[in-house]
Amino acid sequence: MRGRGWRGGTLKAEIRAWTLQHTKWEAMQILGEAGVPCSATHSTYDLFHNPHFDEREFIQDIDHPEWGSIRLLGWAPKMSKSNVPMTAAPLLAEHTREVLCDDLGIEGEEFARLESEGIVSSR
Repeated sequence: MRGRGWRGGTLKAEIRAWTLQHTKWEAMQILGEAGVPCSATHSTYDLFHNPHFDEREFIQDIDHPEWGSIRLLGWAPKMSKSNVPMTAAPLLAEHTREVLCDDLGIEGEEFARLESEGIVSSR
């Protein structure tokens, strides 16, 4: 008995010839109707221009303090009891003082020295 992949090259060539005749959406439809579990691979463009994703509020408009309104991909899973709010990421060095002083216990003078020497930066 030969191994599973003994005709893999031939099979791959057949699959390639078939898929070149169809868009990814057509292939997904045809294969799905035949009972084959499949999905098209979404490009970034596809994600931002898909009515289904718009309806599911997958694309979020976020207010960014430096860039204004930006569109981001949200959380794909939607569960009834766990809404995950989208917010802009912190600005560079926005929480440096808080983390170093409040969380790690660095004193004010030490923080000032680190900042004056260019080791850390804060806003």
